[in-house]
Amino acid sequence: MPDLWTHYFFSKDVQKDNQLDIAWDALYSLGAQGPDFLFYLDFQPWKKKSAFRFGNLVHQEKPKELMSYVLKRLEEADDVLKDYLLGFVGHYALDSTAHPFVFYYAKDSIQHKLLEASIDALLFEERRARPLRGEDSLAIIDVGKRLPEEVVEFYRDMARDIYQEVLPAHVIQSAYKDFREFLILTRAKGFVRQSFQNLVEKLSSAPVYHYIYPERVDPKVLSRSMYIDFMKAYDKGREKFTRLLKTGPECAMRNFEGDFHADL
Repeated sequence: MPDLWTHYFFSKDVQKDNQLDIAWDALYSLGAQGPDFLFYLDFQPWKKKSAFRFGNLVHQEKPKELMSYVLKRLEEADDVLKDYLLGFVGHYALDSTAHPFVFYYAKDSIQHKLLEASIDALLFEERRARPLRGEDSLAIIDVGKRLPEEVVEFYRDMARDIYQEVLPAHVIQSAYKDFREFLILTRAKGFVRQSFQNLVEKLSSAPVYHYIYPERVDPKVLSRSMYIDFMKAYDKGREKFTRLLKTGPECAMRNFEGDFHADL
């Protein structure tokens, strides 16, 4: 999946493309991260890992049914949920078109994250004319310490109606809380960040450097030609977003990972 800033810039682009009226920018930007925040539940290595798999389920199964559900909810939504769901549609549009690019070049989970972080860094520098490292990523998606109840209910309803799963409200809130904590910890500079990195690597016996945005993009990870290819997929995602809003879920035949699904 493209990373946080890529989804953020994509959401801004499709907002302009389609003249979207957004009342709560941070919630729209959080929606643009889609269900990814669910992957951060209990990310801390000192926490016992749950058998939580709903994030994977959403990313992999029933894309057309899911987007049909989301678009229908969007028609009926109040302003709060509307802003979130418009961002969510953008997340799907970009993931389903750009994710195959990431899978093609990244052969394992570490390379996957390094490539996504490098795309974020290059796109950020292109848009903001300054390096990304040390930027406050939380600020653009922070809706407070708790998710709005409208968003929590959307996930609970979607879990029940589409996937026949029970998704407790406290689990959704905990995942969001952990996502915020992750963004705070990985932004920290100097001694604080290094201490956190050392602690995590000691407790988990796994490297975490790939979660920190690079000071400069390694062309071995992301060359200029690769970046140009990615942006072609990015632009196709913008077109897909518009089609989803105008013509409905008929183009939602691929899941968030870009795999073809004929569900419905």
